[in-house]
Amino acid sequence: NNGFLLYRDIINPYPPTLTYLLSFLASIFGYTPIGFKLLTWGLIIFIDMLIFKISSSLFSKKSSYLSLGFFILASIPFGINGLWFELVQTAPILIGVLFLLKYIKNNNTGDLFITYIFFCFAFFIKQQAIWLAPALIAIVVLKNKNNIKDFFKKVWYFPLVLVSHFLMQSLFFLKKDAFGDFIYRTIKFPLEATSIPGYKLLPDTKQLLVVLALMLIPYFNYKKMYFKEKAIFFLALSSILFAYPRFDFFHLIPLVALVSLLIPKTLVNFKNYGSIQKLTLLIVAISLVAFCAKSYANNYEKETRFFEKHLLAQSEQLKKEIGNNKIVFMQNSPDQLLPILKLIPTKPWADDFPWYLEKRKLQNQIAEELANEKPKYVIFQNYAPGSQFTIGSYKPEKVSNFIDQNYHYKETIGNLILKEINEN
Repeated sequence: NNGFLLYRDIINPYPPTLTYLLSFLASIFGYTPIGFKLLTWGLIIFIDMLIFKISSSLFSKKSSYLSLGFFILASIPFGINGLWFELVQTAPILIGVLFLLKYIKNNNTGDLFITYIFFCFAFFIKQQAIWLAPALIAIVVLKNKNNIKDFFKKVWYFPLVLVSHFLMQSLFFLKKDAFGDFIYRTIKFPLEATSIPGYKLLPDTKQLLVVLALMLIPYFNYKKMYFKEKAIFFLALSSILFAYPRFDFFHLIPLVALVSLLIPKTLVNFKNYGSIQKLTLLIVAISLVAFCAKSYANNYEKETRFFEKHLLAQSEQLKKEIGNNKIVFMQNSPDQLLPILKLIPTKPWADDFPWYLEKRKLQNQIAEELANEKPKYVIFQNYAPGSQFTIGSYKPEKVSNFIDQNYHYKETIGNLILKEINEN
């Protein structure tokens, strides 16, 4: 909204759909948390309604309360109260599931096409939705195994949705002279990301056990599942990969939503399980309850993340020092200061992530732009102790050297340091 072009001026590896949507919303609601909170709460309520609807169609209205209750309690520790890409993806994924179940029941290719459209929409929000493709292909192949050739003749036009949408995006950035940046950031970069220093972040043992416990609950009932329920289970298995290659629980919000749909049948059939199965399921349930309880205790009554009172107080002091200067450079400091202080960074703008700054000579571009624009101030935060490519510890050598040579210390405000350009 301030003349920065995505991929060329803003370093971002995700498709443009959500970014431009948020840009539009911010132009209406402003750059404070309230507009984004309203969007987040609206999405959560919509997802709740979808879970209730789908569960009712699978089992009964009474059983759907079990699905909804499980999702509400389990999703909060998985980060649903934050505006993540995965939260936005969950809604179109569930709409796709709703029509997939209709397709399985009625064998109407039109319903499957709607599923495909919404899964494509999820993909154009964030690329990880591609992991749903193998599960969806397996589902339709199993359903049409006796007439697979005829089936593929009916759905020949499906790929046109994906191709046409991609072509529209490509034409847009081609006109903006940023086609190469668009292709690199959204296609090439995600494919090479795992080899970039600091990018891969695998789950530890406790995190793995939480995910395993989540999947074990529906798995106990797998043999008694109808094809509809197995289809959801296949999609849930695929959605585990949403958390690869950088693991965090909020990447698994779609997984929690899909698993919640299968909860009622597991609970209803509990009395039919053997003693070992019952004991295992109880241990799994207790483990998940403990995980959730710990999360609630650690996060209860916390302030809005990124907009805490101490940071807002620091920003007031910073504003007095910066005055009417509109352009600053952020070095290892909280980027939310930009909207809080109504400032803009130099171009290109990138988070201090090694997987951004160690590729495509981006540091050189940033240093050159600093030399050209000569912003009066740099807002700096000391590097934390840690390994070379850890976020917060990572020190981009060329950018840091340029700032050290051309800026001097002015003032410390809380844990932030304000640097001013050398007059000579």
